Amino acid sequence: MPIIDNKILTAMTNVQNLARKPTPDILTYQQLQAVFDAGPEALRVKLNALIDGVIADYETQSDLTTTRKLSATGDFTGTINGAPIVASDPGLQATVVSHLADVVKHITGAERAQWTAKYGIQPEIVANTDLNTIIVNGAYTIGNSASITNKPSPNADWSMLEVVGGNGGYTIQKITIVSSHLAYTRAYNGTTWTPWVSLWTQDNGDIISAQITALTTNKVELKKLNNIQCDTLCTYGEFIIENLFTGIATAAQNFGLGYPNEAGYMSLTVKPNLANGSNNGVTYIATVRDSANMWFKLQSNGNTSPWKKILTQTDYDTLCQSLSGGKKIQSGTATTANTGGPAVNAVVTFPIAFGSAPSVILTPQNSVNSSQLGTSVSTFPYSIYGISTTGFTIVSNQTGAVTYCWQAIGN
Repeated sequence: MPIIDNKILTAMTNVQNLARKPTPDILTYQQLQAVFDAGPEALRVKLNALIDGVIADYETQSDLTTTRKLSATGDFTGTINGAPIVASDPGLQATVVSHLADVVKHITGAERAQWTAKYGIQPEIVANTDLNTIIVNGAYTIGNSASITNKPSPNADWSMLEVVGGNGGYTIQKITIVSSHLAYTRAYNGTTWTPWVSLWTQDNGDIISAQITALTTNKVELKKLNNIQCDTLCTYGEFIIENLFTGIATAAQNFGLGYPNEAGYMSLTVKPNLANGSNNGVTYIATVRDSANMWFKLQSNGNTSPWKKILTQTDYDTLCQSLSGGKKIQSGTATTANTGGPAVNAVVTFPIAFGSAPSVILTPQNSVNSSQLGTSVSTFPYSIYGISTTGFTIVSNQTGAVTYCWQAIGN
């Protein structure tokens, strides 16, 4: 009889259907006992039948008490995932044997390879690899080769690369430099990569903290001074000079306190030349706010030099005009091209236009190869023409490139 036929579907007896008051003519005590005994007895019968049915499916009673283990010997029959196992298929049987013998992975080699290809550890990235081509999911080790391109930094340190791809063809790369622990990330949209950006880490914070500490330790206090004698300052510092009298100091008032003979505010840098900090060796550099003029003076062994102005380009131009009787003097170089032709032109434009056409002096540089110069003017003719307020033209008959020096003097 099938085991399922032993299911108890309804109660064997129902006490609530009995008369409320037993009487000899309706229900004897023997009948009442039978009613109460019927339920447990029926349950006993059904349960025993169930056990007998289970035992009947095994060869012996010992089959129920013996620990069962699938053996990898002999032929296999049946199905795996719905596919029939063919006893004569050695490849399939070998796969099953290998799987049963591996007590660690609990998956087949094909399953492991499939998972690794999608999520697992990938091979090491070696020299001459472009990281733009690494778009397969997984974790990679990057060797310390400088030939690996498109890394976030030019160093060749060992690194770990994580690649995660998502829907829509987007890929994220994250790289961590082993030596510095600095991390970078970027994204790929299927066409182009974004630039690498640094991820904030504790190491970033430590680096910035160290830089701030260094700046704080080595900072220069910018102090404002009022009516202080310049020569009494002999320790290193940066100062703003605000010599206030009835108003902003005049040139004479600043000069009386040992500063440059100019009016107004100025900044002052004091640089001691000797370690003892005395005024036996101090350099003073002053910059006047309104004129932007720069001055310097020295103190040494108790002697102070006068303030000397540091010349600017404007000062130099003014000096040249003064020496030339008030005329402008401009100079420069120009190189003719190596064309191989009989004559070569080189156009020169003055940095600053003259008021009228100037006088121009021209000569080739000494570095020109002597074989090009010749022994007479006829073998090396060159000239100037087209002089205007804005420039002129050099004409040279040399087949090679020649550099000329020129000087123009005019109004």
